[in-house]
Amino acid sequence: SRMDSEALPESVVDAAIVSNSKKFLITAEYMSGGVIRGTVTLKFWRLDTSNQYAILESQANNPHGKNGRISVVLFDENDEAVITCGDDGRFLIWRRKKLDHGPRMTTPQLELQEYGWFVDYAASYRKEKITAAAVSHDNSILAVAYGRLVTLWNPASATLLRVLSHKGQEAVTSLTFSSSNINLLSGSNDALCLHSLLTLQTVEVMEVK
Repeated sequence: SRMDSEALPESVVDAAIVSNSKKFLITAEYMSGGVIRGTVTLKFWRLDTSNQYAILESQANNPHGKNGRISVVLFDENDEAVITCGDDGRFLIWRRKKLDHGPRMTTPQLELQEYGWFVDYAASYRKEKITAAAVSHDNSILAVAYGRLVTLWNPASATLLRVLSHKGQEAVTSLTFSSSNINLLSGSNDALCLHSLLTLQTVEVMEVK
């Protein structure tokens, strides 16, 4: 019937990211229609590659607020943390922790979830959409872009270290750390900017045509 068809959820997958070790999968799904329209569901999966299936470890609904789409999802270099960035301007740092179920029951049929993912830190520089993010190869710096501003954070404590300015006229859409963690490249549709993390200055600007 028409009522039944209107109630069916219509979803859009905003992100599906596999960890560097291929052990974990993160998915972000936005319900664009149906009775739960506007709901964002973030799911944390553990991958069993030998048996080719995924186990759901954690699920969070609307972690970035009501109707808050998730714009960026990434793992740190050691797969010990997941960073989600949203339209609400916040980034969340999630970590996998062992669950304490208290005294274990001896029922062999009962399988309790051993691990879950929890928010360690939530931070924001501006209440506007985050357009790009990246973690340095040594996990010491988290770069988060708000339009043409690039903020640098300590991911271990979510403390702000520095704010850099992208010299292009358009919003930053990509952030890349050099293998030595000495430089950070910010990119937009009209410019590439190379920033030195030693001097915290922009050392080169390249126009994109």
